This record gives sequence, structure tokens and C-alpha cells, in this order.
Amino acid sequence: MNFRYNCHINVEICATVEAVKYIHKYIYKGHDRTTIGLSDEQQCDEVKEYLDAHYVGSVESCYHIFEFAMHAEKPTVYRLPVHLEDQQLVYFTLDDNLNDVLERGATKETPLTAWFKINHSNHEARDTTYQNFPQSWVYNSKTKSWKPRQQGYAIG
Repeated sequence: MNFRYNCHINVEICATVEAVKYIHKYIYKGHDRTTIGLSDEQQCDEVKEYLDAHYVGSVESCYHIFEFAMHAEKPTVYRLPVHLEDQQLVYFTLDDNLNDVLERGATKETPLTAWFKINHSNHEARDTTYQNFPQSWVYNSKTKSWKPRQQGYAIG
């Protein structure tokens, strides 16, 4: 116990080659920050919260400048849309004609509707569930159809 400062002081000495590893472990650790605020307001400013909690250190900024990969994501995760019959998502603006929007939505092909079609015409496709389909098939958004996977791996 240090009586001068009325606190406990913990001192560590790094006198080996492992000190370099010890120091770099903390340099590359990433940003950690936490804040707590209490108020009567029910609304929260998500942009302000993100900016308050976002910290970019010198190492991370160099990684961004030199365009190094910050992390890797393997395998590829493919989002499979699920919807009821004729209830596909349709994007439109307020200026679009309502009839054009309805017609576009009714004829829109999705991975789910293409999966039903490939199951109807291809016997090999019937052995794979929709969730596992991206492991052995690839959806081509231009032709709006599934084709057998030639390379790589993905999960749905």
C-alpha cells in the first residue's frame, strides 16, 4: 500500500523478447469504449451514439489508408428471401405509376420463386432444402435462375 497517494500501484517490468509481443497485443487489440447516459428522454440519437462510441486509433487508421483487410468473412453468407406467394418486395418512388408498380411486383422473380422452378424441372435440386441451396447452387440475378455451383462455398 502506498501511503503517499492512498492507493495501490501495480508495476510490471517487461525485460524479455516477449515484451514486444505483449506491447503489440494491445496495439492491435482494437477500439474498446463504453458510455452510459441516463436521461428522462425516451428518444435516442443513434448517429450521436455511434460517433461517441467510435474510436479509430493510429494502427487502424493506417490499415484504412493502405486499404488492408480489417477482417475476413468465410464462408460467404447468402441472404435468402422468404415471402408468401405474389408478395415479393417491390421498390418504388412516389413518382412511379401505381399500375406499373403492381405489374412489376407480380412478375418479379426472386431466389425463392426460382428455387420452386428449379425443383420442378431438376430432380437433383429436390434433394436440397432452400436453406442449404447456396452450398451447391448459385443464383444468377441477371437470368433470375439457379445453376450448379462450380467453385467456392456459401451458406444460406
